[in-house]
Order: sequence, then C-alpha cells, then structure tokens
Amino acid sequence: MALDEIQERLPRALEQAEGGEEEDPFRQLLSREIAHVNNLLRRIAETLQDLEVALEGLGRLTRSLDAVIESMCLDSVPREWAAVAWPSCRPLGAWFNDLVARCEMLEEWRKRGRLPAVLWLGGLSYPQSLPAAVLLHHALANNLPLHQVSLQTEVTRKLPEDCREDDVGPGGKPEVLVHGLFLENARWEARTGRLEDLLPAHTPAEMPAIILRGQAHVQVDGSAKDVSAVGAASSPFLSPAPAKTSNLFPCPVYRTQARGTEFVFHLTLKSFDGEGKWVEAGAAMVLDAFTPS
Repeated sequence: MALDEIQERLPRALEQAEGGEEEDPFRQLLSREIAHVNNLLRRIAETLQDLEVALEGLGRLTRSLDAVIESMCLDSVPREWAAVAWPSCRPLGAWFNDLVARCEMLEEWRKRGRLPAVLWLGGLSYPQSLPAAVLLHHALANNLPLHQVSLQTEVTRKLPEDCREDDVGPGGKPEVLVHGLFLENARWEARTGRLEDLLPAHTPAEMPAIILRGQAHVQVDGSAKDVSAVGAASSPFLSPAPAKTSNLFPCPVYRTQARGTEFVFHLTLKSFDGEGKWVEAGAAMVLDAFTPS
C-alpha cells in the first residue's frame, strides 16, 4: 500500500461523544473506543509526517522509520501501529480498510447519540466491553447488584441489513443486536436454529444478527438462579454451564482466527448434539475471519 494513498485516506480524529448520561455504560464504551482509535490515528499521522520529512532529505531516517518502510513494502502492518491497534491477521491494505470502516461506524454512532440498530461487534477495539456494558446497563436500570445479572444470548433469523431499531430494546430494555460473528468448524442452520455439521468446501460464514441482553437472577433456597431457560452465563467472560444432557453449546468467541489469548466471551448455541461434539470439532466464532481474495 503506497504512502500517498494512506495519507489521502487516513480519517481525521473523531470528536468525542457529547450529551447523554455520564453513567450510561454504552456512552462510556463509545468514548473509550473513540479515544483508542484517535490514539492510533495520531500515531499513524505522526509516522507519515516523519517519513515525508525523511524522504525529502530534511530529516534523519531512523531505524524505526526504516522498519515502517520495509513493512509497507511487504504489505504488513508496521509494528508501532499494531502495538496501539487491535489483534489482526490482515495485511496492511485490508487492515487499513478495516480501520476506515471502524472510524465510519464510530462516527455514525456518535452522531446518532444512541446505539445503532445493529452493532458491528468486530468493529470495536474492546469487544469484550459490550457484554459487560449490557450487564451493567441492566443492573443500573433495575437497581440490582452486578453479581445478580447474567448475559443471555439469542440468535435471530434476521440478516444485519434487515434489522430495524424496533427489533430489540422496546421500553428501554438493555438489549443490543450485534453482527459480524463468523462460525468456524460448524454450520448454523437458520431453518432449525441449531448447529449442524459442516458441508463440503464450507467456509466460515457470518451468523445472523444476535441479541445480547441482561437477565436478572432470582433467589432460590439462598442461592442465585437464572430465570431464563436458555443462553445465560454467570458473566460475559465465563462459559455458561448447561446440563450435560442438554443440547446447548457454549461457543467461544475470539477476535481473530488465531484464537489463543484473543477470547472475548461465550455465546450459547442450540444443537441437536451434545456439547462434547462441538468441543472436539473445535467449533468457535471469530470476529475477523479475513480470507485473502
């Protein structure tokens, strides 16, 4: 990717979110996301300026700048940019396109002053913060301690482009529609609403829009029990614990196909088979299933 192309397409720093309640978890999430992206944009702009000066012979070409040039020639993300960005397996060109799309998503969210009808989960620098914000919003709205709230997930039958603002959240309920999750090593059958075996030559496919909602516990015999029947977790970062006889799979969600330490949260899926089958198959969802064209 050429230097002048990056300079021309680099987004301007985003304005911080204004209005709304200071304690609103979603507003705090947006502010944090904008601050993170602005820090990255500032780092890129400073690097490009230093490069331009050095290439014109008006400044010194340091080792770090030389490393940036080498990375750009190899279509890889310069290390000093990646250090303040997010985990990614993309080459530089696709990574930069992803950066531009993230900025557009955050700017639209800021201008609206409220969550989009369906939120691109993979477009967040801190995607694990969204389930946490859903839980906190539910706890604050219902005057509940946070440990008495769990996360419930539900896969809809709608594609992201078919979602409307009144699909979830009527009456201010803490529900959020998300998209941009890609299922690997399993197949989602929309007709039955369950996991099924892969078909030949199947590639990771984007899931339909998914609802994240907070769910309160009720006290039974002195212990907290979830009032929902399906899809609840004790926290957004821990696996739900379906009964061994149930056909529920706590599907792990990772940022990229590298998986490893890039875990985000668990999302409960229905299945015709037990949990063990999908664990052995390595079924999981990723937020960035980039495949070179």
